[in-house]
Amino acid sequence: MDYIKSFTEEEFCTFILQTKESLYICLPLLHPKVIESIHEVYDNHRGGISINIGLDFSPETFRQGYGEIVSYEDSWMEKYNVQQMKDNRISFVIADSVGYFLFFESRYLLPADKVTLNAVLIDPISLIRLKQHFFKSFKRSELSDHIANAIIEESNQLKNIESEFLDSGIVISSVINQTIIDDVRESLKKNPPIKPDYKRIVEFYSNKFQYAKLVFKGSNIMYHKIDLPKDVLPIIDAELKEKLETRLNLFDKNDDEECFKPLNEFKVKIANLRETFFTKIKSREESLVSMQHKVEFVAKYELLKEELITVKADIISKLAKQIESTKTRLLEDLKDFFLVNPQALFPNDPYLWQNKAYIETEAKSVAQDLICNPKKIKWPKSHILLDEFKLSVQFSDITIEDLRNKEFIKELKEARLIGQADINFLAEFGIAIGVIG
Repeated sequence: MDYIKSFTEEEFCTFILQTKESLYICLPLLHPKVIESIHEVYDNHRGGISINIGLDFSPETFRQGYGEIVSYEDSWMEKYNVQQMKDNRISFVIADSVGYFLFFESRYLLPADKVTLNAVLIDPISLIRLKQHFFKSFKRSELSDHIANAIIEESNQLKNIESEFLDSGIVISSVINQTIIDDVRESLKKNPPIKPDYKRIVEFYSNKFQYAKLVFKGSNIMYHKIDLPKDVLPIIDAELKEKLETRLNLFDKNDDEECFKPLNEFKVKIANLRETFFTKIKSREESLVSMQHKVEFVAKYELLKEELITVKADIISKLAKQIESTKTRLLEDLKDFFLVNPQALFPNDPYLWQNKAYIETEAKSVAQDLICNPKKIKWPKSHILLDEFKLSVQFSDITIEDLRNKEFIKELKEARLIGQADINFLAEFGIAIGVIG
């Protein structure tokens, strides 16, 4: 067992899962994954395990980033002997006969997977004292025996302490020189530290509303155009050029109204979703969504994603027909042009201009080659066009810069997302950290 070690959240959960008889945890709060591990070890032993937990269960501790209130229920808290230990920051974990003092940081300061030295092995006598002091685990008649056994165990451990020091070494360290000082100073200059109080304020308003951006890519398919490679059509006539320009639209807006009806109806539903849940603000590309209604919004958004599959199925064959129709119209226009302008077919053979039968054959053949040759014009497949349909939503939190911005606060007020008390508070907050805007 390491005397000093690092517990990431994953490693901490693994340590908990190794418990066979008794588990003691004392922390400000427990994060969701840790609670899941406790549930798992309890279920693995079918409840035949003693679990004791001490927490500082208070709003302030949650605000400091030590846990999430949604993870707590009185049913399991009672079953696991969870005790309220107000203002306690002595942290430890004891699984059976092995324990560590814990030096965990708030998630506002360190992420769960950050590797840091944050645990020190607890000696056998301290294990007994911690269990008794925090949880009154032993009866008076049994306490002496436990202490005696702990003294014996610690005595045995001390026999090997010299070799343990030699084998394990010490914590790796280095001198803090001027280069390191300058690097840290420059980093702080670029990204100054934010006081924990300010972080909690930002967190508070992030729990009120978020930025949201709902995007439907590929929705303007009816305006899709066909690219004609330069000089692919031997056309001189300006009138025909203009006429063919209109045919470069893959779909005719007038003829295709029925084809795109399911898509247009779907786009209306998206617009209604935005109108119902989003508040548009001028200072950002995204809109704001109330956290109070976010769950309902996400549920309706997921339904629309499923409906999009049906929309694709409804229009895929219609699109294919429209693409073929456009190709046919363009083919006829080009053939008609060649019939009227044989010089485009035979620029160096004027005598052929009078041979109408041959001109008709060549007009059809050349038009067919130009329009239907995939090396010259790439006509899209309807399923490829529909693959571009992507409905997505992106969420992001407000920042401290937002709450410093007078224009942003003004827009929140106009949208009735905050009340006068919030406005007064944010005005003082802005003054404290420097107002912008």
